[in-house]
Amino acid sequence: MFKADVKRAFKLPISFDGRTTTVEQCGSDSAVVRSPDFYYQILKDADAIGWSRISVMNLDNLEIHFQLVDEAERKHDLLVCIPSSYPNEEISRWTWDLPKRGEEIEMRRYSSLQALYDDWELQIQSFTSYWNELELLDAHTWILDPPNPRKSDLYRRFVVSPGVSAHVSLNLKDSMFPRVNLLGPESKTATLRARLSLALLDGNPFPMSESVNIEDYNLDCGICYCYRLCDVNEEPILPNKTCDDTRCSKSFHEPCLFEYLRTHPECKRSINTIFGKCPYYYATRKKKPPAKCDSVILVSMCSVVKRVSNLRHLSKILTSFDVIEQSAIEMESTIPNLKILINTQVIEMNPQSRIACTNNGMKIEYEKACLCLGARPNMPFEEKGDHNAKLASSKRLAVIGNGGIAAELVYSLKNVDVLWAMKDDHLISAQEGSSTCDKVPVKRMKFSMSSTSSSNSQGAALGPDWHSKISIEGSNNKGKCIHIEKSTEIKRIFSAKPEHLSECQFGNNDNNEDWNVYIEFTNGKVFGVDFIVSATGVIPNGDTMNIGLKLTENGIDVDENMRTNLPFIYAAGDVCNPIWMSASSEWFQMRLWTQARQMGAFAGIRMADEEEGQSYLDFCFELFSHVTTFFGYKVILLGLYNAQHLNQEDYEIELRITEGKEFVKIIKSNGRLKGAVLIGETDLEETFENLILNQLNIDGIDILDPIVDIDDYFD
Repeated sequence: MFKADVKRAFKLPISFDGRTTTVEQCGSDSAVVRSPDFYYQILKDADAIGWSRISVMNLDNLEIHFQLVDEAERKHDLLVCIPSSYPNEEISRWTWDLPKRGEEIEMRRYSSLQALYDDWELQIQSFTSYWNELELLDAHTWILDPPNPRKSDLYRRFVVSPGVSAHVSLNLKDSMFPRVNLLGPESKTATLRARLSLALLDGNPFPMSESVNIEDYNLDCGICYCYRLCDVNEEPILPNKTCDDTRCSKSFHEPCLFEYLRTHPECKRSINTIFGKCPYYYATRKKKPPAKCDSVILVSMCSVVKRVSNLRHLSKILTSFDVIEQSAIEMESTIPNLKILINTQVIEMNPQSRIACTNNGMKIEYEKACLCLGARPNMPFEEKGDHNAKLASSKRLAVIGNGGIAAELVYSLKNVDVLWAMKDDHLISAQEGSSTCDKVPVKRMKFSMSSTSSSNSQGAALGPDWHSKISIEGSNNKGKCIHIEKSTEIKRIFSAKPEHLSECQFGNNDNNEDWNVYIEFTNGKVFGVDFIVSATGVIPNGDTMNIGLKLTENGIDVDENMRTNLPFIYAAGDVCNPIWMSASSEWFQMRLWTQARQMGAFAGIRMADEEEGQSYLDFCFELFSHVTTFFGYKVILLGLYNAQHLNQEDYEIELRITEGKEFVKIIKSNGRLKGAVLIGETDLEETFENLILNQLNIDGIDILDPIVDIDDYFD
């Protein structure tokens, strides 16, 4: 076969079995003619490797198929695609049936066929011990998955006992420490987990498919009645969700169970979870169905409403989403029982008669009401005038505050000198903490702001990219200069230059310039500016209707069901104060869009639930989580990321910084992870979330060392 291929080349001396032979060019005129170096190098490599190891050589298609039999009589195949300009071009395409070790192997290039073949042999030798262990499992267990194991499959799922199976994945770093997961009801797996070994379980061999009644092992999905289900990519899905009820213990495909619960009229939806009853022991569960709601009325002071869009789940709790504006008509068309009253404000409520009165004379009878009144800006002075016009004519302005809003405003301003004053001694305290002061946040565009707004609007939540439709350019043609005053607050504000105080100068402006306003700070310094922007947070609106709500300076008190002290009245978002929040919890209130969505969704669920006596918190309140984008970097905050309500002597901070790529900060207390700040594409959010939720002891483990495989340790 090979001689026939070579005959299509030029006249070339070739050695076969020690004899030199001249092969004449022949074959069709349309055959591709390659350089003599191409054939010479292939012959040289074939002689070095051995002709007996070449099963097929097709040079018309630039393919060579090698076959090797190892010491255990396993056959291995290697298919090489030869570059047309070989040997001047390296070999970069080949196929072998070996487990993947990483991108460095897959991206490797070889200068010759012999180099590729030698590396292939070394790879086969390195996997021999893994294959030996897996063949022992194949011979002594009932393998469920994969149905026809390949050499590249370093995992097995096998039967342990009726209703319980084990999924074993061999660790490429150390075959002595495989990853083992028991799949089945907790009532059965709890007693088996501690005694599991790869060969024996409590002194008894694992069952074999030939020696048992398969129907006794409940392998099939309890909904679709099949074992192997293929997804849209034709990848097999096995039953991986099991009912914990000891009377059932049936397993289900996750897609089947999701579709069953999603379409069942009595299921309950949380923010990230669907709760429902077992398909088999449905009648034994005594949870009442959610109350049927005839109509929902949304009263909005604005002409449009905001809603969540493009919701993406990054982990069990962490979510990313966009906020968009939508007209009332559009939203009503998507929710049949929803009625939206725009440009309307509730000015009076009677909790006894359950009647709400609006500013336009409308009376609304309700069964339950939820107050989402938001918060108002914390303004140390009176707000006056057209902001856009003032900013456009300003040469110098002052930004007061040290949060994300202040930081992105300072960064975005153009052609204006900026005086940035803050009460902290480091930048961006509200969201990042002192250790991340060099990562100043600016969010990415998410949605557009409405051009119409009300001056007396109660909601002060600006949301992401609030400045997208605001002019942020001043009139200073000399550019922009930023001056920062730390550890200070506003003491007094003057409308004219105070004669008894000396003014401090900075920036590109004339020192004799007259400014619209002068600020005296608590550190004794005085600065003149054209315009002051206060970004010092918000104050909850509280009981605006004087109906007897119990409230503090932190807002309206709500219990674990988002209920206020008044019957049938709930509260959610910035206006509420969760009194159930524990000092030892990894969740705390921070008045963000993320928490507004979580509280609103949970309050809606509790309002629709007839079981008033039942109390439970949604899983999202187990851990503080927030994701946003600053300066083009993805920023994730988890748990007590800034050591909130932790004693200084009880925690330690660890950092990992890769300049221009990532920033990782973790908070540890008593050997357990309490919080984390992740900036950049770290891919650590899910693992750190699990470590915080499970409170595993990580003492002695350098989890920030890139060499340490945190996923393996957590498993």
